[in-house]
Amino acid sequence: MKRLTLIPATIVGLFAAIVVTASESVTWAGEIYSQVQGKAEIPEPIRAHLKMDTAGRDGVADIGHPFEETDVIMDNLPNRQLLGAARSGEKWLVILDHGGYSRMFEAYLFDGARLKKHWTLFWLRNQTFASVVTNGDWTLSE
Repeated sequence: MKRLTLIPATIVGLFAAIVVTASESVTWAGEIYSQVQGKAEIPEPIRAHLKMDTAGRDGVADIGHPFEETDVIMDNLPNRQLLGAARSGEKWLVILDHGGYSRMFEAYLFDGARLKKHWTLFWLRNQTFASVVTNGDWTLSE
C-alpha cells in the first residue's frame, strides 16, 4: 500500500490538497465537487459496486440512518453508512463510515462507473463529509 497524506493547504504534485469551498461543495485534487443529499442521487452502477442497495449487514445505510457502528451486533443493520457523496461531471467521490472494531472511513473516487481510487482513514469522532474530506492521514489502497 502507498501512503498518501492529504492536508488542507495548496500542494503542487499528483495529489493536490483538499479544501472545503462551501457547505455544499468540496474541492478534491483541484476539482470542485457538488454534494448530493443521499444514496438515491448516486448512479446505480456505483451503488451496485459498493453494494449500497443490499439489505442487511452487507448494505449501506443512507446519510443519517442507523447502522452498526461498533463490533457489537444488535440488529440486522448495515455495517456501513453513507457519510456523503459529491460529483464533478462524471467523477464521483463517495465516503462511507465503516463500523466495527476498527471503525474507519472509506473514500472511493469513480470516473463514471469505473473505480479509480480507494482510500481508507481510521475513524475520527463526529465528522461531517466536508471535514473528513479535509482532515486525516488517508491511505491509498491498491
